[in-house]
Amino acid sequence: FQELLLEKADIFYQFRSSPAGTVTHDDILDITEALSEDGRYKALDRLEADRKLLLFQHLGFIHCPLREHCPAYPDCTDSMVEHLVSRRARNSSWEGDSNTLNIILLGCEDLSGILSSQLYSTLPNSQLQHNGHLFNLELRRISGDVAQPGNAFKTQNFDPQGCICIYSDSSSLEYLRSSLEKALLSNLEQEDRLPFQGLPMLILFQVPYNISSQELIVLQAEGQNL
Repeated sequence: FQELLLEKADIFYQFRSSPAGTVTHDDILDITEALSEDGRYKALDRLEADRKLLLFQHLGFIHCPLREHCPAYPDCTDSMVEHLVSRRARNSSWEGDSNTLNIILLGCEDLSGILSSQLYSTLPNSQLQHNGHLFNLELRRISGDVAQPGNAFKTQNFDPQGCICIYSDSSSLEYLRSSLEKALLSNLEQEDRLPFQGLPMLILFQVPYNISSQELIVLQAEGQNL
């Protein structure tokens, strides 16, 4: 049912930035009518109270998005960034006076650009607080051939502590697969032979609103197998 709500994003779009209290009973009836013919909606006919609660929670998240209310929590972007911060803080090679968190965003141009904008708009002054420590977030987008020096994970001016890989369809997933294979082969040729230079890696699937159920399942499985 949650999958259905995400697929029907166009139904909820009007509530995204509407003032508080503008979702009326008629709005709920219209939304229910638009969902009612789908098999995933009908599958919860005997759990109407639970179904209504999920619907209200989804509306609440769209109207006032909080990390704890996200349907993907704890696997949402905010939690992933916090996870990378935790890994960064536990890294024995981390210098204690450093407060910069360098993250690579690997993905096709549009996807990495959108995620970069979302992260910067979510975090005040590009800063992230974790366990009493304040980190300055620096993002580096890579959307080209990682075999080229200009698209290397680590450069003279950027020493990453983590990498978020983002895809939304088969072509962007294939870009990730190809890029990670190239990066892995390059790392294994180096002296330390650490896969991906020891970076924590996160795979993020940005679900298109118009994706079919079958394609969603396939892309989720292929992403998990990267």
